[in-house]
Amino acid sequence: MHIYAVDPEADPVMIKREYGIELIPLSEVREADCVAVLVAHKEFRELSPDTLLSLYKSEKQREGALPVLLDIKGVYDASEMKKKGFNYWRL
Repeated sequence: MHIYAVDPEADPVMIKREYGIELIPLSEVREADCVAVLVAHKEFRELSPDTLLSLYKSEKQREGALPVLLDIKGVYDASEMKKKGFNYWRL
């Protein structure tokens, strides 16, 4: 398993030092099985469902499984995400 961490507002040097995690730009996230949105930054709130879908493995690679979206802060409309085909979870 490979975990990508994206936070456009965090200090990458501090994150690496404190947590040992390297931040990458959102544009480098590809072929995800699951996306977890943990903070309500503007950059994440403004992502369209189609942009979110582009972060995942293709439908063929997922073997028909729905893309899992964990929305911890509740920034997306649950019914819209489910209509767009996400396995959508939020707290």
